[in-house]
Formats: sequence, C-alpha cells, structure tokens
Amino acid sequence: MPKRRNNFSPNFKKNVSKAGKGFKVLTDFTLLDEIDSGVMDYIKKNMDFLNQHGVREILRVIPTDEQDLGFNILSAFHYSKEVVFLTLPTREEAYEYLRDEQSRQGDEPVRS
Repeated sequence: MPKRRNNFSPNFKKNVSKAGKGFKVLTDFTLLDEIDSGVMDYIKKNMDFLNQHGVREILRVIPTDEQDLGFNILSAFHYSKEVVFLTLPTREEAYEYLRDEQSRQGDEPVRS
C-alpha cells in the first residue's frame, strides 16, 4: 500500500470543508499502476467525503479507458447523481480545461 496516498495534500479535508457546496476537484491517477484493497478503500472514503461536502464536478486525469471504466463504476456508488464527471488523459488538458472555464466564469480556484 503506497505511503504517499496519505500525504497527497495535508490540507485536503480542511480546504474541502472551507469550499462550501458546489466545488470542483481535480484528481490525477496517472501514477497509479494498480489498486490494491487498501488503496481502493482509501479512494472510496475520499469519494464519500467529497460527496458529503457537496462536490459539484470531478475532473479525473486517467490515461487508460480501463481505469476510467473502473472509476465510472465506483462513482455510481459513491457520488450523487448531480455530480458531473469529466475524464481527461493528461494533467495538462485538465489544467487547460480549468483555465478556459475560469476565464469564461471568472472563478477563483481554491488552492491547498
């Protein structure tokens, strides 16, 4: 079980709690080679946490269709039907999407 998963952002829960309802999250799974049961439990708990705090949109960086299918299945069980998902193959494309959307709406991103 990778030790890094516990340190992905030390301010994660605090920032989510401050964001209020309707926030967006960018997740990057490009370095995830395999998912053991410990990692799966960790991902599910964070999905539930985000859902409970009112996440509106999840941007996922997932380079393979197989991984995307797995996350689509998990998402059906751990997020409400109102949550919108967008899967992109690279982090650069996700950043570009966020920049374009921010310039259209004038949103200020929440940073950790």
